[in-house]
Amino acid sequence: MPLGPAARAASPALRKIAYLPGIELQRRLPSEKPVALTFADLTGANLGGANLGGANLGGANLGGANLGGADLQRANLGGADLRRTKGLQASQVASALVFSTTKLPSDLARDPAVKARIAENEKKAAEAHG
Repeated sequence: MPLGPAARAASPALRKIAYLPGIELQRRLPSEKPVALTFADLTGANLGGANLGGANLGGANLGGANLGGADLQRANLGGADLRRTKGLQASQVASALVFSTTKLPSDLARDPAVKARIAENEKKAAEAHG
């Protein structure tokens, strides 16, 4: 559920949340910096074929978003809600920074490659934080 203006005004941190339902973002140039869409509301967005490699989508709501063919290599999906996405494949999720906090469709959450990637990322995060 998107936050209203009063809620965003209450906290400087919340003012940075993007509300972009239905956005069309299908490509970006390879020379551009990775996209930062932390906690963005991307409900119903068309991200099919988008280059989101290295993007920070932590905490983003991607409900109903089309991610078919999107490049998610090294994209931070920690805390992101991917449960109702369209076109999302296990290979895409397994190439991303996916964690136990990532909300995945049930079929992808059970996929062995995805489960292995989650375990790997959780282990690296634990080691980094000592």
